Amino acid sequence: MPNFGRVNMGAYGNTPKASRSGWSIAGDANDDCRVNILDLIFIRGRLNQPVGSSDNWKADVTADGVVNILDLIYVRQRLNTVCSQ
Repeated sequence: MPNFGRVNMGAYGNTPKASRSGWSIAGDANDDCRVNILDLIFIRGRLNQPVGSSDNWKADVTADGVVNILDLIYVRQRLNTVCSQ
């Protein structure tokens, strides 16, 4: 967990990368189907916190194991991206 109700198995089973399969779009940290200022705020509030605790793993959009400035930059580059309907 969290794995969006899917079985977490395979080559990356039980890792943060396996749990990312439920993301609708890359950079959408708060899972509202759009990349916007709310995602930047979400990540900013979790900077330098452990990825494995709470929902901090969602803020690690670069999947490098840490929540840092690179996550903010990644989201900034994807601002205004939305889910396809």
